[in-house]
Amino acid sequence: MRFFFVALALLLTAARANAELITIDLVPGSDDQLLTRDTETGLDWLKVTQTISMTYDDVRTGIWYQMGFRHANMRQVRALFLHAGTPDDGFDLTVTHPDETRALVRRLGATTESTQRESTLGFIATDLFGRQVTLSTHPIGQRFSALAGKLDYIAVPNVLLIGEGHFTQGQPFSDDAAPFLGSFLVRADNLPARSLFMHGDGATANPSALTIDDLTPTEAVSKYRDSAPVGFTAGNVWKEIGTWSAPSDLTYGKLAALNDLSVWVGPKNSDDQGTRFDLLVEVSRNDDLVTSALVRCIAGIQRSPGSALPVSVAFDSFTPAEFDGGTDVLKVRALTRIGTNPDDTKCPGHGSAGGLRLYFDAVDRAAQLGAAVP
Repeated sequence: MRFFFVALALLLTAARANAELITIDLVPGSDDQLLTRDTETGLDWLKVTQTISMTYDDVRTGIWYQMGFRHANMRQVRALFLHAGTPDDGFDLTVTHPDETRALVRRLGATTESTQRESTLGFIATDLFGRQVTLSTHPIGQRFSALAGKLDYIAVPNVLLIGEGHFTQGQPFSDDAAPFLGSFLVRADNLPARSLFMHGDGATANPSALTIDDLTPTEAVSKYRDSAPVGFTAGNVWKEIGTWSAPSDLTYGKLAALNDLSVWVGPKNSDDQGTRFDLLVEVSRNDDLVTSALVRCIAGIQRSPGSALPVSVAFDSFTPAEFDGGTDVLKVRALTRIGTNPDDTKCPGHGSAGGLRLYFDAVDRAAQLGAAVP
């Protein structure tokens, strides 16, 4: 046991030597002091008190997500605790960190405060069962058992002095809202999102070579890719539309955040108008999935290319992925199936279709993804 605590102390010392937490303004020059920047992870943490009395869905459908913030997952919160000097040890009070915990509570804002206690409690992007919370796995409006990160500083004179960073063992639900509960929100440290555009080399129809880079499309006529036929009664299997790959030297360093993917879609066949489709987009490093996003039950799709429907695909927060700039390749894969409700039942409309068509690589169809990479 003694060896464990010595090892933990050494780990904590090493982590803090390489990391610094600094308080900065959300609005430059305003002195609002709403952000804590972790120089090691490159993440900016919003004060938890900005989201108190808001449900999980209130936050992810509100202004903070529009500003690029996302719920942090357990791994990210655990790293913040470690870098602040109050590592998660399962609330083991034989080693505790009151000064460090109190300092982090004051940076992030106390959601509970009394003469003997200062605590910060907030939803995170990992649920009670250890699953990453995404729009596809935890849809808007669907209640789930959430998990909250917590900082506890408790000082009872001559009795108790503790400081602990940990995770709740109770069951806050995603639709809970209380003045003592907020959200741990993060976004990348001032990395401008670079626009990465989807291209196709070869024929206008279903070009075989698909790439993605930072070169703005210049063609007047868009390329398009068609999926194979889809059918709900046949198991509603996902059918690939295409996979776009970036040159290996395009992404070097940490991919910390993704802005929405913008594409245009239409049915492959004219008699498929009225069909509703799901669109799944996967972002990978080589063949390792980094994150994904699902848009369900897309309606209003028209056959005419001039009436192609714009679709915005929003990604949840994810663990930053490192790209070596040499062998690592960023890939964006689009798939489709017949449109479904959050419970995977079929949406209104046709039960089968010849396929979904995705338009890209033109001045007026500049399908693109915003990526926060160095």
